[in-house]
Amino acid sequence: MAYPERGAWYWRNISRDFQFYPRLSSVSIKQEHPSALANLDCEVVLDGDNAGLVFAVEDQVEALFTKAGGTQVPLWRGHLKAVEESSLEGEQTGVFVLSGQDYTAKLDDAIIRRRKERKGESARRRIRWLLNQLKANVWTLDGTDISGVPAGVFMERYDYFGMTLAEALQQVADELNALLRRLRQCVPHVQDRDDGGTVQPR
Repeated sequence: MAYPERGAWYWRNISRDFQFYPRLSSVSIKQEHPSALANLDCEVVLDGDNAGLVFAVEDQVEALFTKAGGTQVPLWRGHLKAVEESSLEGEQTGVFVLSGQDYTAKLDDAIIRRRKERKGESARRRIRWLLNQLKANVWTLDGTDISGVPAGVFMERYDYFGMTLAEALQQVADELNALLRRLRQCVPHVQDRDDGGTVQPR
């Protein structure tokens, strides 16, 4: 993927609650298409203020790019799948070699095991509960910001036990789209999104 040309990387290790401006000897974020898994591969140089950084497998990491003027562009967010310690060639400076995947893979892997049926509630509350099954405080999946779901839309009771997160989020998206279609029949100018598209789970 193309990165902003001017600015600085700004990263957060969500699991260990620290943020830093990394010095990267290499970085690659690859994604075949918008709904595919996004993979991160990079080498974080451990020098200066970053000398004491610690990473481990399954740490949740967010990679942003701070553009000139202070605007932050989120480029990747997910969990680390491989962590190795190395050093720069010909130097004593330490390097963390990191590989990670965004949360896309977790959606098909995570099974909802709570037997209690969800009562009727707002769409935002329902989606927040589902995403908490990842043990991740996220509102962005696969590069799509899902925080803009209608705040006043009410979801019906539903039992998600045994479903994967991907299936559960698809059910929420289907119910939201059905509700919004009914709204459009009553109020013709209502749209699902500003671009006229439909609500997607990811």
